[in-house]
Amino acid sequence: MNLKTPWKFLKGKITTLYIPTIKYGIMFLVLRNLMIPLHLSNQAPIGSWSEFWNNGLDPIIRFYDTEQMMGAFWFLRVLFFANIIFWLLFRIIHAVGRGRYKLLILDGLVFISSSAGFYMNIHEIWPPLNWIREFCISPID
Repeated sequence: MNLKTPWKFLKGKITTLYIPTIKYGIMFLVLRNLMIPLHLSNQAPIGSWSEFWNNGLDPIIRFYDTEQMMGAFWFLRVLFFANIIFWLLFRIIHAVGRGRYKLLILDGLVFISSSAGFYMNIHEIWPPLNWIREFCISPID
C-alpha cells in the first residue's frame, strides 16, 4: 500500500475498488428492466431518465448500495472507505506520533474507530455516508 504517498494511494483505491463498482453498477442498472420479467429482480422498473438518474445512477456514483443485483459488491464499498479511514489514521500518527510509540498510537486510534462503529450500530446513530460497517472493520484493514 502506498500509505506515504497520498495520491498514489487514492488513485490505486479508485482504480481497483471504485471504478469496477461503478462499471458493474451501471451494467446492472441498465439490465434491471430486463431482469424484472425473468423474476431476477423485484425492484421497481425504471420508466424515465429522471428515475434512471435519481434511483439508479446517482446512488451508484455516490457509492451507495442500491442496485439489488449488486448484492455481493457491498464489500467493495466497505473496503474502499475502511482503507480511507485507516489511511487517515495512519496520516494522523505520522503527524502527531513519536518514534516507537507510533504503532501504539495507531492501534489505539483503530480501536477507538472500531468501538465508535459498534457504538453507533448499537444506538442506531447514522454518521455521514453511513460508515458504521467501515468503522467496525477498521481493525481488519
